[in-house]
Amino acid sequence: MQGTGMLLAIEARDPANVTYRLDDQGSLAGDPVDRGTLSLDVRGTLALVSDNPPVDGCSDPRAPGIRFNDVVITELGFQASQSVESVCIDANLTTSWIRVAGP
Repeated sequence: MQGTGMLLAIEARDPANVTYRLDDQGSLAGDPVDRGTLSLDVRGTLALVSDNPPVDGCSDPRAPGIRFNDVVITELGFQASQSVESVCIDANLTTSWIRVAGP
């Protein structure tokens, strides 16, 4: 994720159960900072719903997770053209741009 040091890995072999891993400490494959499920709706909202419990003091019913709103595919990846909402999750993201690298 440009400018954050955060790496996002998406596993989409099973379209009914797409998962993600998120890490900025060198543990993406083994013990990432966050992991969970991922979905993309018809309005272009990319939602990452964390398997981790919400951070202390968080009571938001959408939590924990991250939403990228109005996602568009670009030549290098995808971009949230409206906003990014990081709700009650350890990984606080302010980026709206994710570069995609192939396997």
